Amino acid sequence: MYFWGRNKSFVGGDGVYNNNEADYPNALDVLTPSLRTPLRLTPDSIVYYSFTPYTLTAPAAQTIGTSSASLTATATPSLLTAAGHPNYGYTIVKYHWTQLSGPSATITNPDSLHTTVTGLTNGVYVFTIQTTDNNTGTISANDTIVASGVATGTVVRKVACTEYRDAYLYSDSTARALVWNQGRQPERVRPLPINGRKAVDIATSGFKLLTILDDSGYVWLNQDNTTSTRWDTDTTGAPFNGNKAIYGYFFTYLSIRNDGSIWYWGGDDYHFYNPSGVNINRPVRLHAPAGVQFTKLAPGNTLLALATNGDVYAWSMGDSNYTKVTLPRPASDIAAGHLDFNIVVVPDAGSTSHMGWPYAFGIENLYYGASSAGTMSAPLALKTVWGMSSPIKEITANSNVITYIDSLGNLYGIGDNAVGEIGNGQELVNHAELYATPYGWSWNKYGLMTPAPVHVAAGTKFKRLFTGISFAFYHYALDENDSLYFWGRNKSFVGGDGAYNNNEADYPNALDILTPSLRTPLRLTPDSVVYYSFTPYTLTAPAQQTIHVPAGSLTATAMPSLLTAAGHPNYGYTIVKYHWTQLSGPSTATITHPDSLNTAVTGLTNGTYIFTIQTTDNNTATISANDTIAVSGVVAGGRLALSATAAAMAQNKPLVLYPNPVQAQQLLTVEGGLPQAGQVRLQVYDMNGRLVRQEVTVTETGYLNKTISTAGLSRGTYQLTILSADGVIWKTWMFVIQ
Repeated sequence: MYFWGRNKSFVGGDGVYNNNEADYPNALDVLTPSLRTPLRLTPDSIVYYSFTPYTLTAPAAQTIGTSSASLTATATPSLLTAAGHPNYGYTIVKYHWTQLSGPSATITNPDSLHTTVTGLTNGVYVFTIQTTDNNTGTISANDTIVASGVATGTVVRKVACTEYRDAYLYSDSTARALVWNQGRQPERVRPLPINGRKAVDIATSGFKLLTILDDSGYVWLNQDNTTSTRWDTDTTGAPFNGNKAIYGYFFTYLSIRNDGSIWYWGGDDYHFYNPSGVNINRPVRLHAPAGVQFTKLAPGNTLLALATNGDVYAWSMGDSNYTKVTLPRPASDIAAGHLDFNIVVVPDAGSTSHMGWPYAFGIENLYYGASSAGTMSAPLALKTVWGMSSPIKEITANSNVITYIDSLGNLYGIGDNAVGEIGNGQELVNHAELYATPYGWSWNKYGLMTPAPVHVAAGTKFKRLFTGISFAFYHYALDENDSLYFWGRNKSFVGGDGAYNNNEADYPNALDILTPSLRTPLRLTPDSVVYYSFTPYTLTAPAQQTIHVPAGSLTATAMPSLLTAAGHPNYGYTIVKYHWTQLSGPSTATITHPDSLNTAVTGLTNGTYIFTIQTTDNNTATISANDTIAVSGVVAGGRLALSATAAAMAQNKPLVLYPNPVQAQQLLTVEGGLPQAGQVRLQVYDMNGRLVRQEVTVTETGYLNKTISTAGLSRGTYQLTILSADGVIWKTWMFVIQ
């Protein structure tokens, strides 16, 4: 049996009632034919809900002076609540932002509750957000942005990435990072001091260490944002200027000078000068082949260096002697992973382009797509393995993944996607069914291997890539319009959105960004930097149910992960999907609404059933819980089997009604045996044929003992009828209220 339409005053056959139906008579409307099994209704399954309609609010008009801003709103779905029962099940399943008026702009993630809008110029903008729930209910709200004094022309040229910090090299020759004072009160992204010089390059080493190359060729170290220290001389005492590129590997610093030589200093993490490492206070020239000039370094577990003639040299851990990598032709680019996977880009023979095809070597060959683990001592050609049709323009590697841009500007990633570093909308650590410590990555290898390159952010064309080798489990990229994107682990402010997780020690992945998302660091202000507290998602199902009818209820209580901060909207995690499936049982049952939080299940026979529900949030996180139903006493046709005792009672004691007459405001009692167990309806009619009272009960034994109140009924004659759930009349009496 199916029902649809306005579900008011119990007419929907599901036992639900809206206490506020006088004001909201359509709160329980059912919009598609939905299975109903009235026999399953019991006193416990009939619920009186209180209704609160949905809300959606946007903040007051913002006034900004930057070319990007945030679009935010606070949304709650319609609520039907009852003490001791799960909510009825309305959830928001879709958000959508559109621009109503103003100059042209780009909404970064139009289907998110919170997003950014870029490309703003001076003027007034009005944007609207609409939410849609799982019953098609919609509501909208507007967000107004007034942009004035917007400067143009300053864009990011490079991002230096490390574990706890990053910095941005801007087109105005400043190196900037998020600065906060000793009271840990956040400020804005500000220039790092280098004695008034222009910044021409930036690099990161370990943890929070940033290096800056100024326009005179000197290298500066910045550890605390507010002060920087310059290396003035090398190990010979000569001025250490004339550097043209800088690099880092944990506590070790490297550079290439104008003469093409490689210089090395700091913590000696490669153990080139001491088996245990030694602190090298002033730069020393690295042992390299005579007469060879270098143009790029790729610090990883192996240090790679690209020479101006296309040769590639490698320095292994613990050995300052170099080896030349055997390649079919001169190379144009290099990348090295922290776990010893190395990539060299080699152009086609006779090509004048620097673009080319990947060759890989190193111990961790699974990271570049090998079918089985093993060391590749000689470079392996990957063009066919990766199924490539366009050559590589730029390539990077870090601890877990290899990322590249091809000649068409398309972005690809391959490797271990445990914390969302590939950018294809997936990760491992937010799936409670798959990962023992959700949102707390263990750093174990091979968590979510992606064995072939995946095209990321299709439709966007990229030109530059940035990541870090020293535990920077995230990426930045520039598109062809100089817009900046971020994805991966968003921890300790590295994500460029001003969000910080107070519980990052236990849940370092709570803010992970799984797809390239626009960032405009210069817009960060004290008001837009937020410290969130994190509570992970929960999903619980009730204890095992024992029923004696062929239909039951599947219920659960679900809460999405929460990132909350006083005075600010939640970070934006919401449940977008519920799904029930049957795990086991003596027969295949029918789940009425498998995509609802609470649903009926029919077609049960005697035995034990296990059903599982999975919730999915708007960042792909999932969690599951099981609901067990034990069924007994059901015979063919779905009726309850009467026990021998009940059958005897039903035969030996027919139904009776007493007292009759009954005093006004007193109780009537119906008692006796029934033809069958199950649901029973008791209906009282007046002498005009109007139904004036109805009660529903369930007997599991086939013996009925039920009282009926006469409160509110006038004195006079009435008819009481006893019916089965399917309308069979078992008994009728006339009675009098005195």
